[in-house]
Amino acid sequence: MQKEGIRDFLESEIRAKILSKAEPNPINKNAPHWKGYIYVDGQFVTKVKIPNNHARTMREKKSQYIARDLKLGFQEFNRFVDCTMKGHEYYHLLRSRELG
Repeated sequence: MQKEGIRDFLESEIRAKILSKAEPNPINKNAPHWKGYIYVDGQFVTKVKIPNNHARTMREKKSQYIARDLKLGFQEFNRFVDCTMKGHEYYHLLRSRELG
């Protein structure tokens, strides 16, 4: 059985999901690609590169780095972008992995 990789998504789709579900704060908008900082219970957990709002397809080769930054496996990242993983589920997952 072959492991499922990250599916192809539009950069704008990934961007929208990061902004609405991961809710990074603060967001550094000074670089060509925004960087968002994610905190759980007031503790810094990760920094994520936020794709631009393009209608271009982002392939697995690039998406895997965003998944890693979000601390998600490939299937979890697919669920995150596909809307089957809600924002509170994402934070619950981070909390259990990062804060024990």
